[in-house]
Amino acid sequence: MPAPSSRTLSEDHSEFSISYDHPIPSSETQFEFWEPSSEDSYMYDDDDSEFSSEDEDDDSDDSIRIIREAVEHAQSVLRRAAQNDPTLSTRVLDDAFHFMDRLLRLLSKKHSAFKAFSHDFSEAIFIRDRDDEAAVKLVLEKHDVDWEYAKRANAPGLNRRIRRYIPDRHTLGKRLTALFTSYQDIICSTKSNTRGRFFCDEAKEMATRLLETVRLGFLSDPPEIPLYYLMGKDRNGLNIYRTIRGTNSVEGGVHMAVRRVFGSLKASAQLSESVLVYWIFRRNQSVGYHNRTGQKFCGHYDMWLTDEIVEITADLDVTPSFRLPRLLATRIATSETFGILPFDTHLAEELGITTLPPVRITGIPHHRDLPVHTLSRLSTRPTNQYRYLQLRQRTLQPVLPVASHAEYRKFKELIGKPIFRRGNGGHPPHEAYKNIDFLALAKFWNSEVDNQDRTITDSNQRLYYKLPAQLELHHKKTILWKSERSTMLFGQNVAALKAFTDILTEE
Repeated sequence: MPAPSSRTLSEDHSEFSISYDHPIPSSETQFEFWEPSSEDSYMYDDDDSEFSSEDEDDDSDDSIRIIREAVEHAQSVLRRAAQNDPTLSTRVLDDAFHFMDRLLRLLSKKHSAFKAFSHDFSEAIFIRDRDDEAAVKLVLEKHDVDWEYAKRANAPGLNRRIRRYIPDRHTLGKRLTALFTSYQDIICSTKSNTRGRFFCDEAKEMATRLLETVRLGFLSDPPEIPLYYLMGKDRNGLNIYRTIRGTNSVEGGVHMAVRRVFGSLKASAQLSESVLVYWIFRRNQSVGYHNRTGQKFCGHYDMWLTDEIVEITADLDVTPSFRLPRLLATRIATSETFGILPFDTHLAEELGITTLPPVRITGIPHHRDLPVHTLSRLSTRPTNQYRYLQLRQRTLQPVLPVASHAEYRKFKELIGKPIFRRGNGGHPPHEAYKNIDFLALAKFWNSEVDNQDRTITDSNQRLYYKLPAQLELHHKKTILWKSERSTMLFGQNVAALKAFTDILTEE
């Protein structure tokens, strides 16, 4: 069962961080403890019901009921496996960051209690290890740093040196119930009327649902599963831990770094794929070496050179100056694809998408004993992006979001047809996408793609394959645009905006 994970708010969500009005420690009082960290603490989820505290007898009965439910679930999974059912349900614990985020996103960040609540929310969920906390407090006292100040000013540094645990569901429920009850009706000091209350109706409903998630035990740490690993010690003798609870390895550690790699580069699909695949290879090499050995990777990333040297030394019957790799990765013929993957044939058949035959891997030409399909091939010649995506996806036409002029016109034509309506169409206008059967629409759309005039060469006048989710997303965007224009053109709103629009028209 996967452990719950978290993500550093101080890195990715700075609006949730806490800062005091105390001055930052001077250079004389700064020490290694104040380095940034990639691990932290804020988290949240979904469900519906009030948390209720129970006495010891009720706790025992409830625990037996939960164990019975777990056993029944496991038996159900085994029965499905015996019946060769490909869909096996699993139980995944909630993620603490998203657990918190579900409520925090509903609260006004302009409310004077928001930052204090964000901090106390994390404090209510996590309990610090007593031994680690005592050791850190001792170091802080030596450097004349207040504990309460350190918790807010350098939470990432503390969290690298103090293990934290999410308690059992009963303890956690009591702590969160007290937190929500205390904060929900706090009045903002900058507002004098009831509009300044902290929790709106949606936030109160979400808090109730979150407490039900806690009551079911989906947020508490799983017992007997270590969530921290000792990575070393700092100059003050404090332990430095690595937690598997954090999601920075797949979000802050990868996604943000990828965005920094590309920056504002308006790269083609071909260049983007090449840069991304090479960056992923370098990261896997560095991180994998560190995870296996605990040491920093100091080698190069040209695997083909290493493999070629190993082959030459074998022919000369000598030993290379470096450790021999477990296998020569660039000498393996494989049908694996990295980057843009071929379209799934089963899904293509369901949606009426024509696919191309798979690429054969026999008889591949080599460059210095290296299969050419493993090399990046970039050219300065202009290439057709639609053609490139089509070949990478292995489809007759590329699978793309609604983008061309012809597709905009086609979408407007099809979206109002009764044959794509679902049910009686009882949803309000701002939820009109719920009235559409996008699976049927996607199948019809893809049939139109195959039947379009093949003599049309202008990419803006052609149709391309679509997934149901892509059509639904485009419909939501059109509805949002119509709602926005309706709001801006509403009578009293026009009157309120007249002074500002007059300024724009005068300039």
